[in-house]
Amino acid sequence: MHQRVRLTEEERKRCYSCAQRFTRLSVTVSLFMAAVKYAVGTLTGSRALTASALYSINDAFSAVIAIVSLKMARRPADTDYPYGRGKVEFLAVAGMSVTLAGGVFLVLFESIGDITRGVKAAPHLVAGGVAILVGISNWVLAKRGFCCGHKLNSPTLHNSAEHAEADALSSVAVLVGVVGGAFGFHSLDQYVAIFETVHLLALSGAMLGRSINGFLDHALPEAEARKIHDACVQTPGVLGVSSVKTRMHGGHVIADIVVTVSSGLSVSEAHAICEQARQAVINATSMEVMTYIRFRPDDNLMGLEASLDLPGSHA
Repeated sequence: MHQRVRLTEEERKRCYSCAQRFTRLSVTVSLFMAAVKYAVGTLTGSRALTASALYSINDAFSAVIAIVSLKMARRPADTDYPYGRGKVEFLAVAGMSVTLAGGVFLVLFESIGDITRGVKAAPHLVAGGVAILVGISNWVLAKRGFCCGHKLNSPTLHNSAEHAEADALSSVAVLVGVVGGAFGFHSLDQYVAIFETVHLLALSGAMLGRSINGFLDHALPEAEARKIHDACVQTPGVLGVSSVKTRMHGGHVIADIVVTVSSGLSVSEAHAICEQARQAVINATSMEVMTYIRFRPDDNLMGLEASLDLPGSHA
């Protein structure tokens, strides 16, 4: 897991504005690129460039999902959704990965058909020029998307950036196929197209796996959970930490913590210690954490456990 940057409210607003510009630009640019790739690929006979159009269609689709999921994920928690709507991002990523696989098989079938039929038409060098322009554009988009996804801890933004990066890499593969065809390796373009479709399937599978982990309340890595534990232990008044349970919830983390305090404390005093522990967790993790801290007395008497839920969403 990448180390996250703690943002002020003003910085978070700027990042969301930047993310919105990124997703809208991605939709426009990706649809334009898909049309250009398909047209040029068809006219020049480049199966690799035609297959690469799928990357751009996928980029546009992922950007649309990112726009919708970011809007829904930002809606505050309410009585119907007390933990917020963060998991909508995992649902969006799952839908994105399944939909992507559909178009891939068509290009894969056509490319294999060309090889078995012995089609050896070398693609025109114009296809290589388009690949270079598309590769540069997608690399710039991916760089911006990774920045937004990292700072906002957004699965859909990160996946959208991953797709743009994959599109840029596919442009390099297209260029290899075009250059190879110019030197007499006429079937290289079809093999590149097959490689691209297989890579897209692998990318879809990886996205689906991450979304499933999100739905199943996948815990933080042990090192990150240890930071939360240690922050509570070092809080004055905390005698011990009975349990720390964490789970990813869209763009933030939910931590359910049970701390032990002295049985001689009043409820308000224990409450204050829990608040200090919550602040310590925020300062230690540098991520957006929603904490639910409960305390229990150290005399272990049955029926004396009290509970305090201290929800808070922090950068």
